[in-house]
Amino acid sequence: KQREMETHSDSAPMNGGNGAHSYSKNSFYQKQFADLVKDKIVEVISAKLDVKSLCSVSSVPFTLADLGCSVGPNTVIAMQNFMEAIKLKYQDQGPAHSQILPQFQVFFNDQVLNDFNTLFRYLPQDRQYFAAGVAGSFYCRLFPESSIHFVYSSTALHWLSR
Repeated sequence: KQREMETHSDSAPMNGGNGAHSYSKNSFYQKQFADLVKDKIVEVISAKLDVKSLCSVSSVPFTLADLGCSVGPNTVIAMQNFMEAIKLKYQDQGPAHSQILPQFQVFFNDQVLNDFNTLFRYLPQDRQYFAAGVAGSFYCRLFPESSIHFVYSSTALHWLSR
């Protein structure tokens, strides 16, 4: 089992940087997918998110994680879509809830060799969330129990072996 885990963590990362062959310049289909599921994300958050229970622990940041974020701007767009949907849900609950929007913490996860420097260059300077990179395989535990509200993984299914 240890050898299997090593194999997954040793697999090749996406091409970093912004060159002609980089992931950020060649991830058009991944962006289309993120755009395609945006309405579904809004719909599910609107139907399922329990704002009242979250408001009872308002000092706890609302945490999101993108597993297999890679290096391009698509992960930033996807996480922004989630946060916008959550803000809409709060606003739909009435003026009292829209005044107590949570702080957001976003974890961008990918393999240890991922080009996190390029990824962080895509973060907007005026972002209204805290961002952190979490290097490591999502085959292993990455976060403490009950510490993440939403986990997202876009078009990573073809990389999975189990």
